[in-house]
Order: sequence, then structure tokens, then C-alpha cells
Amino acid sequence: MAESDPNLSTTAGGLGVEVFISDPLAAVDAPEPFDASGEFVYNFFTPNERQEYTGGSGFTLNTGTGAQSRETFPRRVDIVFKPPTLISKLDLQAANSFLGDDIISLLSGGKLNLEDGIVSDKFQRLQINPDQVDKKLIDLVAGSIGEIAQEDQIPRSSSEIGFQISNAIAGVRGPIPQELIDSASAAQSNREIGETIIKYINASGQSNGQTYGSIARDRKTLERADLIAGRQETMSINRLVYDRVVTASASAVNHLLIDEINDRRTESLNVQTRAISASNSAGVSEDVHDLTITPIRFEQRTSRNRSFLIGFLVEKIEVRDDDIVEHPTMVIMGNYSGVFSDYAINYGSFFRYRIRSLCVREVSAVQEGTNLAGTAIILVGSSGESAELTVACEENVPPPEVADLRAFYDFENQAVQLTWSLPVNRQRDIKYFQVFKRRSIEESFRLVRVIDFDDSIILSTKRERYSNVIVQKTNLVNCNFSDPLNSDEREAIYAVCCVDAHGLTSGYSEQIGATFVRARNALSTRLVSRSGAPKTYPNLYLAEDTFADVVRVSGYRSLMTIFDPEAIVVETGSATLRASNDVASESTFTISLINEDSGLSASVVIKSGKLSAENIFAVSNITGDPDRAILEQEIIRETSIS
Repeated sequence: MAESDPNLSTTAGGLGVEVFISDPLAAVDAPEPFDASGEFVYNFFTPNERQEYTGGSGFTLNTGTGAQSRETFPRRVDIVFKPPTLISKLDLQAANSFLGDDIISLLSGGKLNLEDGIVSDKFQRLQINPDQVDKKLIDLVAGSIGEIAQEDQIPRSSSEIGFQISNAIAGVRGPIPQELIDSASAAQSNREIGETIIKYINASGQSNGQTYGSIARDRKTLERADLIAGRQETMSINRLVYDRVVTASASAVNHLLIDEINDRRTESLNVQTRAISASNSAGVSEDVHDLTITPIRFEQRTSRNRSFLIGFLVEKIEVRDDDIVEHPTMVIMGNYSGVFSDYAINYGSFFRYRIRSLCVREVSAVQEGTNLAGTAIILVGSSGESAELTVACEENVPPPEVADLRAFYDFENQAVQLTWSLPVNRQRDIKYFQVFKRRSIEESFRLVRVIDFDDSIILSTKRERYSNVIVQKTNLVNCNFSDPLNSDEREAIYAVCCVDAHGLTSGYSEQIGATFVRARNALSTRLVSRSGAPKTYPNLYLAEDTFADVVRVSGYRSLMTIFDPEAIVVETGSATLRASNDVASESTFTISLINEDSGLSASVVIKSGKLSAENIFAVSNITGDPDRAILEQEIIRETSIS
């Protein structure tokens, strides 16, 4: 019925019936936090960092948001979000006074009413948890591609692949990146193309553009993380038409949730039949508008219809290898900054968070059993759909290079003895040393020893492979290595690298060349390279000139100078100079010329000048007899900046 006046009366079969406005969909709308993001912070290593926290249920207060306490925990996730606006907030003292009881006791006692779970008895709440959505979507995408390319016929041109992908995910994501097209072009079947597309959709949908590094190699883990990331479908349907809605939804055979909807058909007809039998066809009674809620307390007074934001609820799910672990819901009271930290973190896991506003509300109500009218004070949690995020807890900071590398001769064992110091490492996670050796800078380094002192309870997967023969296991940090002396007196170059508990490696330490000189019965050492060279480029920082300072020439009477700057742009405190004009036009160079026959020498000062915006020229300011190694003044040729 759609009467505008709730006090109108009508007659049906001689019975006077009060007519009410058409039934509204009963719902509660709590303000939502939004724009949530998270960052994993790794402070320091602990041996049980992968499974220190075992999960659980219930509620726990989140405390220790100060800077000092944040550094005392080994790991944490820092979460930032925007609190809801246009709602009154109570500080911690006022909130506790208003509640009149411990918040954890209230929540654990079932006093929380979630907005997406409050409906009247006339409506059926339908909640669907998506299952195997990725698999269904892959099949659907593969089928749509097959319609274009025909079954088992894969086009090889990038343009055709790009066209198919664009059609397959039209409206789902923005422009199609070239790497996605390249990956799909290498596929051998429509299904492989479908898997490539879904992997791209999942990756581009993660919060913060966060990459998962080595964790992403575990496909099972990533798929389960995507499944958790899928939002539950929750709706309220009038029971009088419940079966009709479910049946109509089940007729869409290509719907991704078709299996879950079909599971509801066994109950939908019974629900609808009972609702129709119990309904009053002559009118709608007052009872259908009633909501059954659980209050904190009931007071016999007139409601002031007040609402307050008193904090937030942070639901947390962990995806750990093949397991999905629930953790207690964190309760944040009196903190409206939108910034908090979670310290119950296991390294190497994904954590999925949903942030709900926690509000207290006064409403007019009738107490069940006594029929007393008054005010019910209730706790309401928002849906949290606007503040969801996933954080991958993986460190990506490599350890520093070892310090104080030294080499000396061990006369007792006739060996070269290397010693070094453990570097300053705030994260305290260095667990391996790798010792490298080569005979000259023309050769590659060879790994000759791995010193393993890893005390992790669960070891990380190694990122590098090597034989166990060269591994030296020790319970203490061992910073020395003994290399037996060879019979020849060739130089050996040594370097050491640090590896942390997660497989991240430092660059090479200082590279030291060591030669045993038998004539002096002593070890001669030299610095070959400073520390910091990456493993792939050991010669990057060699302690020698890359270019020769002396060039021998004869039979020439003129000198051409070419200026080719290595710096294209030079930034100063007040200006930015481009080498192609500003820098090059004001430079001075000195060239020393030596006549090896006569032993006479002279220095030629060359100053550059600017001929045009793109060219410079160089001139000398020394004149004289060429036989005395003095150049006649001449303009050296115009040269272009490359």
C-alpha cells in the first residue's frame, strides 16, 4: 500500500483495518572511514618471526601508537585512513563514561549491531561468499576469446592479442599495458590467456600498488589472498518475493555467483511460502516495522536521538602459506587521527584488514517483555566496505657490506687468513657470510665459502643456489676464513658479502689482493676496490684509473681538442646549467706537452668559448717554435657537443 497518511482506515470484509505507509527496507547507515592504506615496517629480526602470532577470535584493544613504543616491536603494519566526517566524536574518558562498562566486555557479550546485519523480521538477509571466482572468470574470459579466435586457434600478432584482451576486460581496467599483451602473446591456449588476464586484474586491484616480491611466487598463496580480498555480497530481500528473486538470479547461467545462488534455492521457496501464509492480506500491521536490536542498556526517558563516533573496529585475516588464519578484531578507542599500528605481525604473510566505524546511538524503543517505552542505547558498527586493504609483510632492504676486511698470513697453517667485522645493522638480520675469490680483475668471482649462523625457527627460501659442500654451519657469528696457500705466488683477490635471514644480499666488501712473497716470507696486500660493488659488476669501483693519462704521438703539428661532457645538466644552488652551452662555454683545460727528444715541456691552457647555442670551440694562448714544444696559436676546430 502507498497511502500518504498512516492514520487512514479502510474496511475489508467488514473488518476495520488501520493502513500504514508501504514497508520501508529497514537499514542502519553508520558513517564510513575511507581511503585506507598500509605499509609493512621491519624493525629487527626474531627467530620465530614467521609464526610468532597464532591468531584467535574475539576483541582486543589496540595500544602503543607512540613513536617510542613502535620501535620496540620487531615488526608492524602502519595503517592510515580518513575518519568519517560530520559526526560528533567522544574522547576516551567521555566514551567510557557514556558506555558505562568495559568496551571489550560489551563487544564480547554480543552488544555490537552491524549495520549490514540489522533488518526487520519481514526481510531475509542473504549473504553470499564468493568461491572459486577466479576460476570461473578465467573460463569466462577464455570463452569470450575463443569466440573471436575460434577454439584452439591463437593469433600471433600483438595487435590481435591486444584487441582480444581489450574486449575481454572492457570496462574492468584502463589502457592495456604492453607487458600484458606480450605475456598473452606467448600463451599456448585460450585458457592461458585467461589466466594471464585475471592475474593482471588481481595485481592491479591491490592497494598501494604494492608488489609482493618472492611471496608472489607461491601461486596458491596469492590465489587465496585474492579470494579473501573478494567482498561478501550481502542484501536484504522481502520474504514475500524471496523465492522469485533467487529464481530469477539463478536463471543468469553466466553469473559468477551462480553456484552460490543455486545453493539458496533449496530454502527460498519455503521461506517465501511461510511468509505469504503468515501475512495479513487485509493490511499491514505495526509489527512489520519493528527492528530487534541488542542495546547496551535501556533507560525510561525520551530519546534525544544522539549519535557519537567512539572509535573503530579493525577486522584482520592472515593468509599464511596454505592457511587462512583469523585474528582478534582490534578496537581503537579515542583515537580519531586515522593512524594506528598493528604489532601482531608474522613475517611473510598477507594481512587483510577491514576498518569499521564504531558508533553509539540513542533510539526510541519498547523494551521486550515489559512493553515499557523509553530510550535504547546501542553500539553500531559500519559495514567497512570503504576501508579495506591488503598488506604483504616482506622486507626489501638488503644488509650493508661487511666492515674492516683484512688479510694476513697464518704461518702455522700456511694459509691466507681473512678477518672482518659485522657491520652496523639496525635490523639485526644478517645470518650468512659469503666469501669470494678470484685470481685477477679479468676473472669472475668464485664462491668458496658460506658461513651459516641462521637461527631462524622457520628458514626462508634461498634466493641463490650453491653446493652444501662449501657451507660452514656455526652457532656463533664467525667473521674469519682461512684459505690454504698455493705453491705459486699469483695474487688472489678476496671479497665478502652479507646475506640476511630473508635471502637479501649486500654488495661486495672491499676487495683485497693478497700475494705471498717467498723471498721476503711475507704477505703483500693491496686495495683492489672499495666496498659497495654489486655482485653482477665486481669491477665497478676499481681503485685504478680507467683511462691512461699519457698519450704518445709523433709527426703532428696541430692539436684538436674535443669536449664531450659526462655531465649533461649541472644543478647549483641558484641555477641549472646545461653542459651543451653554459658549462662548456666557461671551461678551462690544461694540457702538458713533452718533447721526449729534447726533454723540453710546456703547458697549453685551452679555454672554451661559445660559437653558437649548440657548438663550442677551444683556443690555446701559447705561441712559439714547435721544435721547442711550444704550439703556435691557432683556433682548434669547431666541435659539437654530443
